[in-house]
Amino acid sequence: MLKDMLSKELIKLDLQSRTKDGVIDELISLLFENNKILDRDGFKKDILKRESESSTGLEEGIAIPHAKSDFVLSPSIAFGRIKEGIDFKSLDGEPSTLFFMIACPTSLNDLHIETLSKLSILLLKDSIREEIFRCTIPEEVLAILISNELLVEFSYNSNPNAPYDLVGVVGCPNGIAHTYMCANSLEVKARQLGINLKLELNCPKEVKNRLTDEEIKQAKAVIITSDIRVETDRFDGKHLEIAKLKDGIQRTEELLKNAINQNSPIFKIKN
Repeated sequence: MLKDMLSKELIKLDLQSRTKDGVIDELISLLFENNKILDRDGFKKDILKRESESSTGLEEGIAIPHAKSDFVLSPSIAFGRIKEGIDFKSLDGEPSTLFFMIACPTSLNDLHIETLSKLSILLLKDSIREEIFRCTIPEEVLAILISNELLVEFSYNSNPNAPYDLVGVVGCPNGIAHTYMCANSLEVKARQLGINLKLELNCPKEVKNRLTDEEIKQAKAVIITSDIRVETDRFDGKHLEIAKLKDGIQRTEELLKNAINQNSPIFKIKN
């Protein structure tokens, strides 16, 4: 997927802008100059519309501005880097250094979601970010992303053949990338701690990997890391750890240990 959307012509290792708006303009120019979009201003309106919903500045110096737009001629990714970083209104409040702009035609339903998911999970790996940061030519960036793309896993069931120690729900009103980053953080840390975890993903338009009544019944506790309303009646009588989405990324180990040790309060349906 990534090799079909990103090329060396769409990579700029030294962006000149030092503002969020300027970076967006530079990446849009890369797309326009390589005949990937029909109109700069029209596409920028769609990018800014998405930014108005919630910033696409993630954690770890990553920003992934994106849009589905009638002005996109072919699915594409433009990449830029600013080593010293700029303020992109990121989730962790830290400067952003690596910028990936995803452009998808409106006719392709879920391509931007799949691309967002794959990129956000891929870029959670410290080693990959560090390699990209050291790149001196666009071809090196391409090689790193393409060679690692197949390593991305979308399974949020640590061991589906055994009862789950914990189950959880991750949800975000707009940020699909945030949802996948949080889920991946929880799943990776759970494996490190020897916890068998299943996560339900509440994305804006659908629920993925829905928890069953039996899975909830067998679990020691439930974790919810979400910025949207989650159906909680099904967790009646369970130890329930509730946190914001960003806590699932920033306080991952703490949340998992609280839940597995049943330190969280027992949830009761209010009559």
